[in-house]
Amino acid sequence: MAAEEEIKPEVKAELDSAHQEAQRVQALRQKFAKKRKIEELKKQALFAASKSTFGKALSCISAAVNLDPSDIDAWGHRARLFLMMGNIDAAIMDCENAMREAFKRKFTGKALGDIHALKAEALILLKKPLKALETLMVGAAYGDGSHNVVQQLATLNENLQNEKACWAVPDEALVFDGLQTLKKERPVRDSAFEDAAETFFKSRDFKRAAEKYTEAIKIDLQNIDLYTRRAQCQEQLKNFSGVIQDCNRCLVLNRKAVEPHLLKGRAYLVQGQIGEAQKVYSLGLVHSPEHAELLEGSTSCQLAAEIALISNSAVQLHKEGRFEAARQKAQGAVNMAEDKFGPKHPSTATALNNLGGVLRSMGHYEAADEPYQRALGIREVALGDHHPGVAAVLNNLGGLYSDRSKLKLAKGAYERALTIWEKELGPEHFQ
Repeated sequence: MAAEEEIKPEVKAELDSAHQEAQRVQALRQKFAKKRKIEELKKQALFAASKSTFGKALSCISAAVNLDPSDIDAWGHRARLFLMMGNIDAAIMDCENAMREAFKRKFTGKALGDIHALKAEALILLKKPLKALETLMVGAAYGDGSHNVVQQLATLNENLQNEKACWAVPDEALVFDGLQTLKKERPVRDSAFEDAAETFFKSRDFKRAAEKYTEAIKIDLQNIDLYTRRAQCQEQLKNFSGVIQDCNRCLVLNRKAVEPHLLKGRAYLVQGQIGEAQKVYSLGLVHSPEHAELLEGSTSCQLAAEIALISNSAVQLHKEGRFEAARQKAQGAVNMAEDKFGPKHPSTATALNNLGGVLRSMGHYEAADEPYQRALGIREVALGDHHPGVAAVLNNLGGLYSDRSKLKLAKGAYERALTIWEKELGPEHFQ
């Protein structure tokens, strides 16, 4: 009997490396599968709630919370459901659980702002308007991007008619020490920082301009023009959460201001948050119904929504097993996006990403690579290299490479996506 041939050390090392890479890819895929399960439970809960079957809705959203207690969005969904059911105390408790998870992971953003707005809504129902105001002020500091906070702050300020509540944006210098007091008197304006900021802005050094505007804001916290200019810098730097945060502060000071509505609407639209963008433009049009740029923004939202609807119908056709019809519909969405917005617009990237998904699921792996790569390139330019929208395409590319047994490429795409998500959402987030 012939002896088995001994495996060479370099071959064994290569096999071991390939095996480890396969294990890591599998672990990442399991992580994403968990995420998809949670999102599906949220959708089921929302659908059940829309049909007033609150028991089923509560069961679904509670399952999502149990799968990942760090998902503050799931806590928020359940809090909203409790509020609809009239269980105000349970709603407040879920909001506080969500805040606890967020602060434990040093998470800030729109979702956290919405949680504060929801808790404030519950406190108002309990006839505790000052507690609600305090909650909203914290939401304004940590929950950048939440127009719910902005709207409730403005409404509460008007209703309270209280001198101490005339301005509800916390002093930036005090945010890190905890919410303390509001500045009631407008200081004497010092133009040195503002002049320096304008010089940097005109020379397109937006990073240094933003820094100088921040210094100017510390001196004059109620100056809407400074927040607007800093938001314009953040837009150029692709810091869209910063744009939204500064615009929210502008709109607390003056809800009729046009430029903050334009900047905030664009920040949402470029990220594919069409519904949020449409809300912003609609609010702006309430005060300036004939403003050309607001009307144009609203029209762009409607077109983007139509394209998204076509893309989503392609996904549904695929689920029904109508593969060729799904491919044609997805390609139609790409064609429409390119026709209406051009080949390098974020809406075009979204349509391309969906087309890549349809082609991949049909087994057309080589054909799927091109739309994925185009979508990635567009988003990197429009959103920056470290935006979650870029990570979403990288995740899809990782799946495609894995399907094609290109494990090194899959590993690279997955790891880059994971790095982005960890930076944006925190290492313990469900994504």
